[in-house]
Amino acid sequence: MGHSGPLLTLALAAGAGVATFVLSARLRVPSIALLLPFGVLLGPEVLGWVEPAQLGRGLSTVVGLSVAVILFEGGLTLDLDGYRRAPRVIVRMLTIGVALTWAGGAAALHFLLDLPLPLAAIGGSLVVVTGPTVISPILRRVGVQERLSDVLYWEAVLVDFVGVFLTVLCFEWVTSKEDIGAPTHLGYFMLRVLLGTGLGVVFGMGLEYILRKDWVGPEHTNIFVLGAALVLFGVCDALLPESGILGVIVAGMILAVRKPPQLKRLKHFKLELTEMGIGLLFILLSANLELAAFSALGWAGVAVVGVMVLVLRPLNIALSTWGQGFALKEKVFLSWIAPRGIVAASMASLFVLELREAGYARAGVLETFTYAVIGTTVLLQGLSAGWVAGALGLSKPPRRRWLLVGEPALVGPLGEAIAEAGAPVAVLVDDAQGRGHAESGVRWLEADAVDPDLLTEPRLLDVGRVLALSPNPHLNQLVCQLWREVLPPTALSRWVPSPGGPGGEVVLTDGRVWSKLPTPGELAHGIESGTRVVEVLDVATEHDLERFGPHLQPLLSVKDGAAVMMGTRAQPQPKVGTRAVVLRDRVPGLAGLVTDAFLVEEAVDSVEDVIHILLARADDEYDTDQIVEGILSRERDLPTAMGMGVILPHTYVPGLEASRCLIGIVPDGVSGPTPDGVPIRLVCLMLSPAGRAEMHLQGMAALARLLYNPEVVDHLCAQTSSKDLLELIRDHE
Repeated sequence: MGHSGPLLTLALAAGAGVATFVLSARLRVPSIALLLPFGVLLGPEVLGWVEPAQLGRGLSTVVGLSVAVILFEGGLTLDLDGYRRAPRVIVRMLTIGVALTWAGGAAALHFLLDLPLPLAAIGGSLVVVTGPTVISPILRRVGVQERLSDVLYWEAVLVDFVGVFLTVLCFEWVTSKEDIGAPTHLGYFMLRVLLGTGLGVVFGMGLEYILRKDWVGPEHTNIFVLGAALVLFGVCDALLPESGILGVIVAGMILAVRKPPQLKRLKHFKLELTEMGIGLLFILLSANLELAAFSALGWAGVAVVGVMVLVLRPLNIALSTWGQGFALKEKVFLSWIAPRGIVAASMASLFVLELREAGYARAGVLETFTYAVIGTTVLLQGLSAGWVAGALGLSKPPRRRWLLVGEPALVGPLGEAIAEAGAPVAVLVDDAQGRGHAESGVRWLEADAVDPDLLTEPRLLDVGRVLALSPNPHLNQLVCQLWREVLPPTALSRWVPSPGGPGGEVVLTDGRVWSKLPTPGELAHGIESGTRVVEVLDVATEHDLERFGPHLQPLLSVKDGAAVMMGTRAQPQPKVGTRAVVLRDRVPGLAGLVTDAFLVEEAVDSVEDVIHILLARADDEYDTDQIVEGILSRERDLPTAMGMGVILPHTYVPGLEASRCLIGIVPDGVSGPTPDGVPIRLVCLMLSPAGRAEMHLQGMAALARLLYNPEVVDHLCAQTSSKDLLELIRDHE
């Protein structure tokens, strides 16, 4: 292709990096496992499309700015709760562990590859870092205990600046023209720490203050914070080279701790920039490699890499976790997972250039060695992490947890019912403060529903089903698109509006379920007002299956801790021996009102005959003739036939303490004055204490709300026993 020129080199590297990220996501492999070979393929050694040499000294500028963005995003994603779960281990890994890896790596390079001690010291410092760019995808794919994830991620983010400072310290010592002594170099090291920390805190606090005051509009927030991070990096490095790395990490940590309202949007934006920066850098830096240099290392090079992976890392973990309650299998897993990333690669490439200019002929060995460690650890550890975690019994639990997203008033009660039924559940809302309690078994999380960080959130690593019940169908779709990265489409369900009418339905990839469902807003309002309730029903017998109907809609069926949605082709309704999570229509005021329900199987000619039978079967003794006369008199003036075969005769009875209703089902129907000509099948006899008009009206209103739905009336009239009839009515209470 010829010389590509600096602009085309950058463009091709950026495009290839992004395309590789997309491909690695589709193949579910670590992105770096593809970035390294693709960079070599595109570089001068093979196709010659990407030529980093065209950038000249500009390569170091591109690398520096990209690393700044990457590590600023790393600081943004740090979770203090994760640090609190293993603070001593993390501190030891950043001190004792770094010192051990550095000294051991330097010794291996010196004795096995015969490198001069100064170069060996730099080489050992280059590989002390792990890096969030490779750890995070591995943790996302494998999923282990929260404590192990926290240790690995905190080490990855914070060891970057420790490694960079250590490398700079070694580099200055090796290349110093004057014998200024170790104390002076250590002084510069401490100055970098103080400068980076100080300016990082100042910039971080300043950014948080500006964001909280809303001095920057939402359309400019992301680019404003990005610009500030780059300025911070540039100012720090101008005052004292290599101090900017700590500055951007600290600034990101300040924002993560202070949590300005825009933090979630910032993290999403920075994640996209970080992936682009990683792709660009790895393509550029791996394109700059010389393949012949790897074979030149020979078996001695293999031995050095083996020392790093199989000796120094286990020693690091053994010392760091000593006395901290880590089981042997946990130590083994931590010992195996230590992949190197972009910071190691960028430092190796940049410092080797400087060392070559300073006259160190064998400096190239350091770059080759570093990339050999990167490639080996990423491919070997990254691809085997899941198998190792499984063999040790540390792999993520089965993905059986349900994640509910939507209105707290809706997903909260639904989540509590699922947990009560025995299935694990997490609820995601905008504000989780004060919601739920530990005894309910529901995990409440406060986060942006489409934040990609949710896929690696330790508390959600066992999520296997997602149900999005937001009133916003577009948000529900975005939630399902996000989780499609880790779950099959059949595990994702969401509410959508009905195509041609009110309400909506919950849909799955393989069909519609929960049809004729009100909107999430209506459901939430109904639950808050008490007209609807989500609860658990034990399906113990075939008879329990007959209770389901328009008033009692099965949503999920739970057995042995696993919940499945009802209404699918595979599971149309609950089965005997399961626990059903149901949505029950509740009629306010109905509780305790219907005291008796009977099947009137005698031959009757009129509603009057039915009333006589109901009063005769009631527990109390009534003046039947007086009650019937009062009812018939009222019916002549104000008929109570509602249509659909329903009539509500009512009257006052002296001596009653509370209203009561006697319900009778007439299977064959009885003639009467009905507005729609349908024979009367359901007689609701309402009796109230004399002089208690308000109580009487409240009871009548409750009956009217119960019987307004033709499906409910048909369901009641289809019952074949008095017991089933009364039980069905009480399902509405």
